[in-house]
Amino acid sequence: MNSRSPPSEPETSELIPGLNLAAILTIVWRQKLIIVAALSISAVIVSNMVSKLPYRYDATAKLSFDRSSEVGVRAPVHSTETLNSEIYQIVSSETLARVVGEGGLAFWWCVLVEPIDQGHICADTEEMEHRYSKNKLTIDRVTSKLRGRVKASLKPKSYIVKISSFAVDGQRAALIANKVAEAYVETSLATRRRELTTFLEAHAAQITDIEAAREDLAVRMDQVRGSFGTDPEQALTQLAEQTSVLTAKLLDKRSQGQTLRDQLSMMTDERDMQASHLFVYGQTRLQTLSRLFNEARAHYAQVSASLGPDHPERAQAKAKMQTLASQFQAEYRELKQALVNDLQVLDLETASIEAELAIVNRKTISLRKLERELQLLEAEHAAYDDLHKAKVIETAGVRASLDLLGPSAKIVVRAVAPAAKTSPQKAKLFVAGMSTATLLLIVFLYVLYLREPHTEQSEQDGLPQTRDVKGTPQPWSAQVQRLNIRS
Repeated sequence: MNSRSPPSEPETSELIPGLNLAAILTIVWRQKLIIVAALSISAVIVSNMVSKLPYRYDATAKLSFDRSSEVGVRAPVHSTETLNSEIYQIVSSETLARVVGEGGLAFWWCVLVEPIDQGHICADTEEMEHRYSKNKLTIDRVTSKLRGRVKASLKPKSYIVKISSFAVDGQRAALIANKVAEAYVETSLATRRRELTTFLEAHAAQITDIEAAREDLAVRMDQVRGSFGTDPEQALTQLAEQTSVLTAKLLDKRSQGQTLRDQLSMMTDERDMQASHLFVYGQTRLQTLSRLFNEARAHYAQVSASLGPDHPERAQAKAKMQTLASQFQAEYRELKQALVNDLQVLDLETASIEAELAIVNRKTISLRKLERELQLLEAEHAAYDDLHKAKVIETAGVRASLDLLGPSAKIVVRAVAPAAKTSPQKAKLFVAGMSTATLLLIVFLYVLYLREPHTEQSEQDGLPQTRDVKGTPQPWSAQVQRLNIRS
């Protein structure tokens, strides 16, 4: 064993199973020069970097979102949730771009990057333009740099939002905080004005569409009213009266026709001279001929019974009876034909009345449909009237709100240049830097160890043997055991 190596502990002393403390100390001892050199160099580098860190100044401006008590100012009522979105808006690209746009790219780049002893340059526009002409400044680049210097936060249980900023001197820090606060107030007001203006434009377009729809409905209503010829109610009343008159005529004609059909149904035999049905219908001529015929037939029967067949009086009575029968049949046929003609005329008149009534009914149905259509159009027109009034009233209210519109927040505390500077906490930064360097060193040593040839121990004929092994790194516990053997 090397005489320079520290005494090793027994192999049984293990902090972690499979990991020997003696082997660990052996690794550190063998690489002590590298460790000391690396830590020394790291300490020098970290100390140099930390020592060059400049002190900074913090400044804070405060915004209040509670404007409910102010007279004549219309501002939205904010909740905690909406305030979080306003905080995001404070450090948004739109707000910071307004800040940079007002001061200029060169001015704000000077404020953000120049050290404290070069602050006078920011007041000389020509020198700034000359110095930064090769930097290719853009609005996005300057805005991104500015965003790293600004922070917005909500004061607990209040409507106060703090805008904090830092810079290499107090005046720059106060300038950043105040400009961001002012830009947010202007941006939020401009945004709300833009939203209300867009709302008004949309409402104006809607009102125009509503008025056009109203005019179209008015034209259609006039067209429907023109279909009536006169007032719709008067036209429908006239049609109802016509329907009533035609219906009465139709019923009367149908009744007359049925009477004629009943008469014709009874006049089936022209040789029937029985006057029973003739008296029912009041046919005086037929009734008279029937009576005379019956008298002549009775006389003929009487003569036939008392006189011979060749007697002149019998022949005279027979001739009279036959003459009356011929007259009755002729009159019967004439009456029946007259009834048929009258029935045909009644049928034609009935058909004409039915056709006229059908026309009136169709016209009534058509006018009823037009009346319903007119009612629907009038209802739709009334709805558009109500909607138009509502839109006009709403537009007037929005215009009034736009005239009285105020910013959603106001600056209650402006940032001032702080007298005391803030320490960059160099001790903590040094410790953090050294911790990082030590961790990297441990990883580096472990990688070096894995790349060295290793030995392993075996027994042959009862005697311990060792041999070098290269290739795949073995588990950590096995490597430590082999180091212990080598030491």
